[in-house]
Amino acid sequence: MKKISILLALLLAILAAPATALDYERKPDVEIMSISYLDPLKGITSPINSVHIGRGEKILVITLYNPAVREKVEYSNPYESMFFKSREEMLFTAYNVEIELIGCDEVKVKSGKIKLPALPSMQPTALQFPVEAISGEEVELKLRIRYEIIESLREISMFPSMQYPVENSTSIVYNTTTMQPTSVTNTTRFHVEIPLEKYELSYTAKEKEIPLKLFVEEKDVKIEVKEVNAEKLIAGGKGTLKVKFSNVGKKTAKNAYAVIEMPKAQAQVQAPAAQIPATAMSMFLPSMQTSMSAQMPSHSQPSYFLGDLEPGEIVTAEFYTSIEVLKGGLYPVKLKIVYSDEYGNLKESDPVSFGIEVASKPEIKVISVESNVYVNSRGEVSVVMVSDVDLEEASARIVVNSPLSALSSECYIGNVRAGEEFKAVFRLRASSEAKDVKYPAEVYVKFKVNDDFAETDAIRIGIDVKPEIEFEVIGIPEIYAGEEKILTFAVKNLGHSEARDATARIIVVSPFSSADDTAFIGNLKPGEVANASFKISVDRDATPKLYALNLEVKYRAENGEWVISKPTKAVILVKEPKLNYLVFLMAAIALILGLAYYVKKRRSR
Repeated sequence: MKKISILLALLLAILAAPATALDYERKPDVEIMSISYLDPLKGITSPINSVHIGRGEKILVITLYNPAVREKVEYSNPYESMFFKSREEMLFTAYNVEIELIGCDEVKVKSGKIKLPALPSMQPTALQFPVEAISGEEVELKLRIRYEIIESLREISMFPSMQYPVENSTSIVYNTTTMQPTSVTNTTRFHVEIPLEKYELSYTAKEKEIPLKLFVEEKDVKIEVKEVNAEKLIAGGKGTLKVKFSNVGKKTAKNAYAVIEMPKAQAQVQAPAAQIPATAMSMFLPSMQTSMSAQMPSHSQPSYFLGDLEPGEIVTAEFYTSIEVLKGGLYPVKLKIVYSDEYGNLKESDPVSFGIEVASKPEIKVISVESNVYVNSRGEVSVVMVSDVDLEEASARIVVNSPLSALSSECYIGNVRAGEEFKAVFRLRASSEAKDVKYPAEVYVKFKVNDDFAETDAIRIGIDVKPEIEFEVIGIPEIYAGEEKILTFAVKNLGHSEARDATARIIVVSPFSSADDTAFIGNLKPGEVANASFKISVDRDATPKLYALNLEVKYRAENGEWVISKPTKAVILVKEPKLNYLVFLMAAIALILGLAYYVKKRRSR
């Protein structure tokens, strides 16, 4: 224990000594590993370390790394060695790294400083700098880098030491003659920990500038939009777009196709529609990321064949395209041309942007929904609506789900004036599984726009399904086994509407049979009772007891449609068969005659 105390005292004395600077080779630095650029308009990346960049908006990708490696480290005293022994990677890390790309008149940098808390040794980091290349010549950018490296361990302090035994051992020395122990030694090995409380490092600031030379290339073919004319474009519809543009490049685009990329639902520009004329839109919008590839036009992109497009030539391309947006507003469209150069290589121009104004879809409001659909029957649903704009050659369709099904799902309406009510009528069927509740449905209104048709978004409605009439069978008629007779049942209307032209039908099963299983009831109002009679016979060997047969009623509902009710139970009491007294009488007479004949015969002998 005394030795441990002395060791701790010496260690604390060393830690209290003043710190001195470290000395080590291959200290942290920041260097460029590679340069490339990303074209956001095409979604492609240039080859690594290519210094040729096209005009327009690009993203310059600069990969930096720290080349520091451990070759030789000299510590001036033991406390430095003790501290950095398990933390030596700190010496080869650049801290508080600040990178700034400085542009010029020809290439504008559109981002500020990039800060990294640390850049460890040999761990490349790719940084992206948005730039805009303007002119086509050799330019020089500067990459300004500031960072810090560790200079010394300025201060360190420890918590009180902690020690705990990790091993106990005992050694005994015996007398070789008497075999008695002469000495006993107990040894305990302790593990001592000196927790680090805090430390303070001093840093040295470094700064450097790295020149970057780039060559800005200008494409041989460049287009410029002069005028845009469009039919009435409506969200979700189709329309014709005419674009007048010119080739302001230096060379001819051979076998050129004009290709446009139409807006998608998320691409709306937040700008007032009034800023762009409805028929002559020449306002250019900021370029947006797209995936227009250097390929011949695909079927998904509207295209127009131009032929050869000479420098300075002005042409008009006409596109018939879908407007795949959800609502009206100002939207960006991109135009490019795909062409062959003088050597037959397939190339494309840089896309240019312009704006189009898209009208919103008509707003359709539901005024009322009337339904005379009954459970297990057919019926009509009338939907009265009103539109906020005129509609030409309008029609409507309905979409329903089980337990409803559409018998006629479409309805022609015709021309509709804004603000005037119009009606769509559909025939539906409710299955026997339906309940007397309101079921959801969707109505779509189709209308003519230019030379095509567009459709509104789903208009949600609720369809009331009315309950079918339930009936009750009153009374328990009796019949003897082996008998045939007319059984009469009282049928009561338990519903809330009148059953018209009702006919009752009894479903006979063994041991019953019937040659006439239907009975006309007529009209039966709610709560009314009518008799239904059936000629029924029962087998002679039928077991005497109560039997329940199904009875259903077919009737016309209020909507005039035939409905078959759910079966209800008709109860019949079967009794034991009656004794046939005539048979007994005939048997008795036969017996008497036989006896008389026998007596007479005997006397005659």
